[in-house]
Amino acid sequence: MPRQGLTKRADGRYALKCDGRFFYGKTVAEATRKRDEYIRERDRGYNADTSHVTVLEYGTVWIDACRSKCNRS
Repeated sequence: MPRQGLTKRADGRYALKCDGRFFYGKTVAEATRKRDEYIRERDRGYNADTSHVTVLEYGTVWIDACRSKCNRS
């Protein structure tokens, strides 16, 4: 992936933008790791936009996600 959204902030941290969200890290690798983790979880459906979701719908998705994590262990 290109690092087009990568910038160094005045406080020394790096900021990486993806899907309108910023991911910060002390190093480029840390910011990239956080972005990649977000993308993996988004693709699995864990970070879905919940602004138009009821508590019941979100709870159902959350329980399924927890079950899949527990079954892997």
